Amino acid sequence: MDTLLISLAVTFTLIVLSILFLIKFWGFMYPFLFWGAVYVPTEDSRAKRMIEFLDIRPGEKIIDLGAGDGRLVIAAANAGAEAHGYEISSALVRLAKKKYLHGRHAK
Repeated sequence: MDTLLISLAVTFTLIVLSILFLIKFWGFMYPFLFWGAVYVPTEDSRAKRMIEFLDIRPGEKIIDLGAGDGRLVIAAANAGAEAHGYEISSALVRLAKKKYLHGRHAK
C-alpha cells in the first residue's frame, strides 16, 4: 500500500512539473484547458505582421484551421478577405464570437 501511494505521489509530481515546464519554456500556453490541441494564442503584433505578409486583396478567401480565439480570422476579415475559422473547442468558439461581437474586430 505504501508503495502505491509513493508511486501516485511521484506520478502526480511529474505531471505538475511537466505542465510548469511547458508554461515556463514555451511561453503563454493553456495546456489541456479546452480539451483539444494545446491552445497557444498568437500575439497581436505577430498576427498583424502575418496579415501584412499575406498582402490580402478584397474578396480573397482565407481559412484558418484551429482558429482558436479568432484573432487571425478577424484580422483577415478586417483586411478585406472572406475569412472562415474552424475550431473544435466550443469554449474558444464562444471566445471568438464574444471578441467579434464586442467590437474587438474594429480596425
